Amino acid sequence: MQTGTRRIVGWLAALAVAVVLPVIVVGRCSVADFGTAPDTSSLRSAQAKSEGMTRKELTAAEERFAGLEPRLDNSPLSAGNRVTLLLDGEGTYPAMLDAIAGARNHIHLETYIMLDDEVGNRFADALIARSRDGVAVRLIYDGFGGTDANDFWKRLTDAGVQVFENNPPEPTENADVTSYNNRDHRKILVVDGKIAFTGGINIYDVYANRATDDSGGSLKGSGASSPSKPKNMRWRDTHLRIEGPAVAELQKLFVAQWEQENGSIEDGDLYPKQRRMGRASVKILAGVGDNAKPSEIYAAYLNVIGKAEKRIWITQAYFVPNDEFMIVLREAAQRGVDVKIILPGKTDVALIRHASRALYGKLLEAGVQIFEFQDAILHAKTAVVDDVWSTVGSSNLDFRSFLINDEVNAVVIDAAFAGEMERAFLADLEDTRQITLESWKNRPLGYKLIEVAAGWFKPWI
Repeated sequence: MQTGTRRIVGWLAALAVAVVLPVIVVGRCSVADFGTAPDTSSLRSAQAKSEGMTRKELTAAEERFAGLEPRLDNSPLSAGNRVTLLLDGEGTYPAMLDAIAGARNHIHLETYIMLDDEVGNRFADALIARSRDGVAVRLIYDGFGGTDANDFWKRLTDAGVQVFENNPPEPTENADVTSYNNRDHRKILVVDGKIAFTGGINIYDVYANRATDDSGGSLKGSGASSPSKPKNMRWRDTHLRIEGPAVAELQKLFVAQWEQENGSIEDGDLYPKQRRMGRASVKILAGVGDNAKPSEIYAAYLNVIGKAEKRIWITQAYFVPNDEFMIVLREAAQRGVDVKIILPGKTDVALIRHASRALYGKLLEAGVQIFEFQDAILHAKTAVVDDVWSTVGSSNLDFRSFLINDEVNAVVIDAAFAGEMERAFLADLEDTRQITLESWKNRPLGYKLIEVAAGWFKPWI
């Protein structure tokens, strides 16, 4: 978060709307170390057995999940996509910058955080270079997440990049104070309507493992350090590169977001004819900040968890779901499904971590296995179900993502891709500590009190 006057005003307004008060108190609490290192040998054996399924069995499983998806909403499930799993900034930024460098018609970038730091300037340089070569470049950033360094944005606009700030947190620019709580949390990059990226990764130095300064806060180009962020921690996150028909659905989301404030996009071939690029079926799910209707992403999670037969492996940065979601998860574990959730052991938002921990007891009692990630600040939002269904996106499993923010997740139905997701999950599991029911019951009283207090604010954080 930035510290300029405009953001201070915006944050005060948003906090007044959200009624989130005890962040400072909770943020001072240290991370509890009451878990044990997990044994992953049996899990790897189970995955190897799954990978030995016949082509016929895999096709049947894929068809079962494909049959579930169209019931959720009107967005299509498109076949013939190539989906590449990208891990952390190291795996994601070079792929994104390479696609930007190859742009010939247009570049559409939508992001929550874009800062005036080393990574932000690498992207700015790449966008400016393509704009000066005649490529149409449009950029949407969120008013809270983007830098408030005016020189940074001026450098882009002077080079012809069209820049739009979503919901500026300043009354002189945005008189609708109630809108400050709605954030554009999506991460979308579309190049020439042919290549797209989406997931959880922002444009921000911490993903490039340049995480902290001497005070222990995150390095932000024009912002102050935050003492709640653990020192010398990298960020663990997941992103996707997509080629094929599903690119058009991500393009539609960007165009709709752009046109509601900036008018129609007349230039450019936004929807070129797509050819079959791979065998993955992909569905793009949108979360729109509208309390009047449920999120497509939320509906998809409930639907698939309720139908799961073998395993549900979730990796989640901010886990504060509602009662309905909790019931579906517990019921899955109680009917014998292997439910494992990797959650942060260290985080940039302490209040959410404590609200999340307040939910552990009921999940553990139902047989859900919970692991806390130790090696980095966990920011990934992913799941893989029954060796076939996977999702990667921007949506957290909390009230804010399901009801308030604009979000996007990609659902991938493909056994080969699910295998990659499972291998990534198992690799992450090596860096966790398992939370057992016994250790959970014996945690310090102070943590119990903080969790109860944090739980009161679940709908607003």
